[in-house]
Amino acid sequence: MKFYWFCRHNYFDIKNLFVKLESAGFDGVLLAYAQMGDPFSVLAHNIMPSSKMEYIVAVRPYLISPQYVSEIVESFESFAPGRLSLNIVPGAVIDSEKIYGGIIGEVNDSSSQEDRRNFLGEWIKEYSQCRKTENKIYVSGHHCDIVEYSEYSDSLIMNYRVYNSDYGYIPVSKPFYISMSPVIQGDPNKIDKDDMVVSRSDLKEIIEKLEKKGVEGIFFHNPMNFGQLSYIIDFVKDYKASKQYITH
Repeated sequence: MKFYWFCRHNYFDIKNLFVKLESAGFDGVLLAYAQMGDPFSVLAHNIMPSSKMEYIVAVRPYLISPQYVSEIVESFESFAPGRLSLNIVPGAVIDSEKIYGGIIGEVNDSSSQEDRRNFLGEWIKEYSQCRKTENKIYVSGHHCDIVEYSEYSDSLIMNYRVYNSDYGYIPVSKPFYISMSPVIQGDPNKIDKDDMVVSRSDLKEIIEKLEKKGVEGIFFHNPMNFGQLSYIIDFVKDYKASKQYITH
């Protein structure tokens, strides 16, 4: 099982975080879109030359053209070959982002989730035509219809609750990943309804079941809960040790 950490890059000391994640055995990190800075630039500045992790940048299609993303990826490949992957996602827009507004266009931060998902479908088709490198492409979302985009992606990421309620199996032949928000040692009454409140043993059991079903990896999604980062890091370190994985 592979493990990734999802974060909004403007909330962390990124370079220090990269070191901690890799030393614990994480396979990669996903930098989410954040209105307080460009994740491509942040990654280029902080990427560790000796690191073996996979670095994934989330792209909201309606904010940037597929042609320009292709140029960015090609440039990144020239100085950090094989290190960058893309996560194409319609985005869960928060209130401050709606105020920010995104771009001037028919689809923006204020558009419905359905409109943004439809735009994602058209965008990724276009990107497949102008793609210049073989950098890995993930498509993710909280809705089961991300499966429709498997033809134009290398891997799919589905929210655990959606997967658990609507599928319980792998619906496509592409590598399949799960995003989840476990809260270890947390108070269930103070946790958002979308989070999973679990003990370490419960989380281990869930992950082992997903692994048996063919899930390739887990994206831990807890960007706003700083206290959980150390719990998740310790969990991954112990899990991989128990499975006799060799950490980087």
